[in-house]
Amino acid sequence: MAYVEELRALIGHRRINLCGCTVVVENERGELLLQQRVFPEGRWCFPGGLMELGEAAEDTAKRELEEETSLRAQELSLIGVLSGPEHLCRAANGDEYYVVDIAFACRPTATSIMWWISPLPAVPGRASRVSTTVNPCAWRGSGRTLSRSAS
Repeated sequence: MAYVEELRALIGHRRINLCGCTVVVENERGELLLQQRVFPEGRWCFPGGLMELGEAAEDTAKRELEEETSLRAQELSLIGVLSGPEHLCRAANGDEYYVVDIAFACRPTATSIMWWISPLPAVPGRASRVSTTVNPCAWRGSGRTLSRSAS
């Protein structure tokens, strides 16, 4: 994050584009790993983060996944690139930025320290492409999984 901090020291809170990567981790049961974010506070998202200056997208995805989950991605598959006006973020400190998000998919490695356990009650308001069944994940106390819906 040193790059973003250096950039902000020069330009202040002006709107900028920042590139980041997201990693969709799916286990053998089709469950997807989510984590509760610090920013935006309380939001459930896939692991990921911003690119450092000169860093390759695949390296960003692998670094962020390992930093946030202790999982290592051996192979990544490109899902797509998400961008546009709907991706404007406003940080609590006043920084504004549009995110260009490069999304990758991977499966956890056999040696990962991840445990996926039984469902909790349904959570309303989840996206239509995933079910509303939320499973706690015994990993650093902050992971969650969502199972894919049948549709």
